[in-house]
Amino acid sequence: MKPYYEADDITIYHGDCREILPHVEGEIVGDAPYGVGIEYGAFDDSPEEVRRLAADLRPEIDRRERAALFVGVPQQWLWHQPKWVLCWSYFPATNAFSPWGYAQWQPLLVWGADPFLASGRGPRPTVFSHARPPDKSGKGHPCPKPVEVMAWAISRVTSDDATIIDPFMGSGTTLRAAKDLRRRAIGIEIEERYCEIAAKRLAQGVLPFEVVQVRGAR
Repeated sequence: MKPYYEADDITIYHGDCREILPHVEGEIVGDAPYGVGIEYGAFDDSPEEVRRLAADLRPEIDRRERAALFVGVPQQWLWHQPKWVLCWSYFPATNAFSPWGYAQWQPLLVWGADPFLASGRGPRPTVFSHARPPDKSGKGHPCPKPVEVMAWAISRVTSDDATIIDPFMGSGTTLRAAKDLRRRAIGIEIEERYCEIAAKRLAQGVLPFEVVQVRGAR
């Protein structure tokens, strides 16, 4: 496979993750499509297509030592049963409404063993509170995660020496966080315009990250 971008231990592949994942090794951390009709271009963001995607990716998720996917609350059940569910809180004082009241949290599905418990380092929190909105300026993506959230996920759910793989790279937030944490990472994206955006973000130098130390993930 020919990379779209490759520098500083970060690689981007332009294509369908179902075709590329079997050829790369590492632990998965990604923000999956939610199936809510967002205009992505090459991907039909419908519940039916997300369910098909989840079924197609199950073998790739299960063969990894660890995998973690951000999904929406209603979309949890489109994916096969995880080992556990972590939580990140977006707006603790949100006005967003759900069928059962205010929607104040989002799930992170995880498969595999907790890297801290597996290495004898003791338990860590399974909740991350983040009250700031994502910076959408110049990102060109309809729903980017805050880079601090992706940094927390990488630090919390992956082993220290693992290569991070984001099958749904989008504008490259996971890879940007990985670079700032000095981690190896691979991004896969089906839309070339997002590959271009991600490559430009990654061309910047390493940025300082206090969030991991502040939150005690390491």
